[in-house]
Amino acid sequence: MMPSLDFVHFVNTGAGLRTHAYNGYLSFLTTPAHHAPDPSIAHRYVAHDRLYVLELKDEIQREIFHIQLKPQSPCLWVVIALIGDCTVHAEGTPVLASGNSAYIASTDQQLTLSLHRGKNWLFVVGFP
Repeated sequence: MMPSLDFVHFVNTGAGLRTHAYNGYLSFLTTPAHHAPDPSIAHRYVAHDRLYVLELKDEIQREIFHIQLKPQSPCLWVVIALIGDCTVHAEGTPVLASGNSAYIASTDQQLTLSLHRGKNWLFVVGFP
């Protein structure tokens, strides 16, 4: 099965205007050609046959910023909050504090993340 290249959806795009140029681990990836330039938070993502990867690295200044991950099939997710606090909207998962990680086996085809105000650096990997 081919992965969905558009598995990342920013819910409240005006809330997280980009404050810095992206300089994360995935900076070797170019912005996908089919995407128009957007003002959302600095990020990169890639989808492959058996892997989804997302990295967000920016500062949320106004309000909580929501992201929905919508792969084509349920995934085992590894969410690592390198800097900043993140809420993973999955049953039994508390707020993920800076420096912590969570592992979520999702039977849903959607995972919602909420980044809190302040500096954020989040790395997410999904295994279908």
